[in-house]
Order: sequence, then structure tokens, then C-alpha cells
Amino acid sequence: MKNHRSVCAASEAGYIQYAGLCGSVKSGCTNTPCQKSRFCSLHKPRTLSVETEKPYSVIEMILEEKTTRSQTLYKVLWLGDEDCHVSWEKEELIPKDVLEEYKSDTLVQVQQLSTENMGQTLHTLSVSTKAKGQGPENKKQKTDRIVVQHDNGAFAAHPNDGPELRCNTMKEKKVRLHERSAGLLAGIWPCGTITMIDELFSSESLSQVYGCLHGLFHTNPTTTGTIDILCYDDGCHLRKYSRNSVRASLSSAATKLATINIVIDKLHFAGHTDTWCHDNCNPHSVEELKEVDTEICEQTFSWLSRYGRITRYMNKPHSLFFVLYIC
Repeated sequence: MKNHRSVCAASEAGYIQYAGLCGSVKSGCTNTPCQKSRFCSLHKPRTLSVETEKPYSVIEMILEEKTTRSQTLYKVLWLGDEDCHVSWEKEELIPKDVLEEYKSDTLVQVQQLSTENMGQTLHTLSVSTKAKGQGPENKKQKTDRIVVQHDNGAFAAHPNDGPELRCNTMKEKKVRLHERSAGLLAGIWPCGTITMIDELFSSESLSQVYGCLHGLFHTNPTTTGTIDILCYDDGCHLRKYSRNSVRASLSSAATKLATINIVIDKLHFAGHTDTWCHDNCNPHSVEELKEVDTEICEQTFSWLSRYGRITRYMNKPHSLFFVLYIC
């Protein structure tokens, strides 16, 4: 669904975990930004005073300093980045509170805040400080870091995923440039009954779609046990992703997803050009779908998109409540 909302620009400060699956998916911070800011209240105090093109933006701690003829520079470690990126930044760009932490006897720690959100567990990283007290501990010594890894565990790429298809329908390539969520993912019966709604971040990636579906099948095995066919506009990639032999053996829900006949809906099938899609995901070759409205999701999205201007500027709790209420 195209009902986006504004989210914090701290792209390295959050990840998602799904019930019944090991591993996590990078999401960035999903909180609502402060007024007239790109960052939420957790991360705004630790950002540079001017915007940069760096993919990382929240300061975890200052490691060291050096003075040149004209200015003082500080070596900054960025929050959540798994590659431990550091950079030298000018003194006037660093928030005063962060400078005071470095110059005083203050211990900087990264804490993890977790919330349940529509069947997902959202983890957000933030920085807390406290006095170290007495002792020989070096104030510049780094403690164990909490980092946000890219798709790992059940969501890691495997050789068994096979070669890439020629049809250009991979949605995870279309990462949003602005600080907005990627919309909503809904599971809808052909009669129009909505059974699942989950929020997506950054892009409509296969890892998030698979995680949401796995969560539905994991938490509702009786209801989902009767599902034999699933229509999705990028059904070819989802079919290959779910039928990976490594991924399919992770749980009973994963095994069920691997055995379901995943096809492309009739509206989007014309845009799929690869012969593999036509041989394996053709909705017109499925006898049970001849009289079925496979475009029910698009029709529902068209209705819900009328509220897009309303949800776009709502905060996180209000937008989710509004969508659940009208659905």
C-alpha cells in the first residue's frame, strides 16, 4: 500500500526481527521525526549541525581529537554501523553535549529499545551516558558495540536462490530517498477481508515480505493451513526466495510457504518477461483462479490511498491505529 509516513533519518539505528525466524532485517529508526527536523527525539541531539551526504548520521562517541593550524578535529564513531565507520569532523559541527561527554568523565553506552509492532519486533538503537566514577578506566576505551547488520540469518542471500530473473520487478532496488516508510503490506482474501497488515521500511524488500508472511503463518497455523495459492505482484522472486532449500527447512511455517503455489496476479503478469515466470507463476494456468478476483489487493490499495495525505503526517501510533481502525 502507498500509505507512507514520515520516519527518522537515522538509517543505521534500527532493525526488525520476525517471530519464528532467526536473523534480522535492517530498517533504520522507525520513530516519527521532531517538528522541523529529520530526526526523532532520540537521535536529534547527536547529529551534526549541518546535513551531509553520509549514509550514517548519528554520533555514537568521539574517539580522539587532533589540532591543526586552523582548527580542531574530532574522530567520530557512527551509531549502528556494522563496518565501524569513523570520520574526522570539525569542532563546530559536533553538538555541545557530545563534546562535553568526551571532555568529561562520562561513559557512553549504546542501548537497545524494543517494541512490538503488528507482529514485528522493532529494535531501535540509542545512546545513553553515565558517570564512570573512580577508577583507572580509560574514558576513550570502546565497549562492546551494538550494530545493525544487513539482512542476515534466515534473510541472508544463499546460492540456492538461483540466478536472477530478467523481469525487472525487484522492489528492493527501489529504496526510498526521502525519510518515509515504504508503505504497508496487506494480506487480503479474494472476498476483500483483510487478514494481515504490516509496515514496511526503506523498500518493499523480499526479506520483509517473507518475514511478514512467515509471521502470519507462524502465529496462525490453523487459519493459514488451508491456503494453497498465494498471489503477489512480484510472485516470481518471492517463489524462488521461499523455496530456497536452506530457508524452507527453518520452521514449519517456512516449510508451508515453500509448498504454497505462489503466482503473479493477473494485472501484473503482463509485465513479467522471463520464461521462468511464465512457466512457474502464470495465474492463467491455475484452474482455481479462473473466476477469482486476483486484483483485490490493488482495488483495496486504491481505496486506502485516498487517506494517504492524512496518514503521511501522523505520528507512528496514530497512523497505525487509523489504518487498523478503517480496515
